Amino acid sequence: MHGLASRTLGARWHGFALDARLAEGERPEADPRLAPRARWLLDDHRRRATATGWRRIVAEARDGHRSYWTSAVPAPRSEVLIAEMAILTLAARLEGDFPVAVRGVALARHMLEDGCSALYAPREPGALREAVHAALDAQEAQ
Repeated sequence: MHGLASRTLGARWHGFALDARLAEGERPEADPRLAPRARWLLDDHRRRATATGWRRIVAEARDGHRSYWTSAVPAPRSEVLIAEMAILTLAARLEGDFPVAVRGVALARHMLEDGCSALYAPREPGALREAVHAALDAQEAQ
């Protein structure tokens, strides 16, 4: 496999690390693997899937229990409820038809997937809300 197909597969296999780099603000053109990953993250289907993940986190926090068996790290209910409005705003922006910056989408997706993120391991009260606001701010920066 050569060329674009190889880079695209590499972007999927190394997605978590590439998302972290994009979330930190690295430009997609800085590495041949970042550009296809950025396009993948900005795809409407991926944006909606990320929004659905955030909405599920809020729904589980509201219900007070998880609705299915999973090995995923549970999000601290109190932190999610504190950040609920910001999370729902983030989900709505991800589902919107307007353009968003890849850094903000990468931040939102990476928080969902990283068990050490502010979603699952907040360092202090309100840390999740701050992290979600950072993802919202980063989506607006073009």
